[in-house]
Order: sequence, then structure tokens, then C-alpha cells
Amino acid sequence: MALPVSVEGGGREVSAHTRQVGLGGCYVVCTDPPEEGETVHVTLSLTDPREGQSISAKGQVVYVLSDGMGISFSEIDDAAQEVLWDFFMAQDLKW
Repeated sequence: MALPVSVEGGGREVSAHTRQVGLGGCYVVCTDPPEEGETVHVTLSLTDPREGQSISAKGQVVYVLSDGMGISFSEIDDAAQEVLWDFFMAQDLKW
């Protein structure tokens, strides 16, 4: 699922999009990711059906590939988790 995302960490901010998003993390497509192991702050922009709504989480870069990085959420508050869950349900995603 491609969602706009901002990732801050390693002294820089990366604006990109996700390839995959789950309750525990996301894969961000980008050409210059922070290093593996870096702590990052992630802001996901949720489009339909919550136009303009976003959630934030603290995470860790768990792997880096040639086209992006995998991030595991380490801190996401209950309200943001609920918004993300509701967003997934509204998209009628199949697990």
C-alpha cells in the first residue's frame, strides 16, 4: 500500500512513500535511507477515507535494500494504532 511518508533520522528527513504498511512497521521506498539500526521518527499520511489525517511513530530501521528500508515501529501510541487499524479496515484489506 503506497502512502506518503516522512522519515526523520540520521540527521536528515526523507519524504517518500511506503510499499507495505502494517501495524508493526512499514517498508519505505527511497534512495538515501538512514543506516540500519538508526532510530527514526515516522509520519504516515493516511489518504482515503481520512483525508489529511496522519499518524506518527518512533521506529528503528531494521534493514536497508537498494530501493528502500524496512522500519519496525518501537513506539506508537494507542490512538495512532487505532487510527491505523481503522484505516486498514476501511480499505477492506485481506490479511
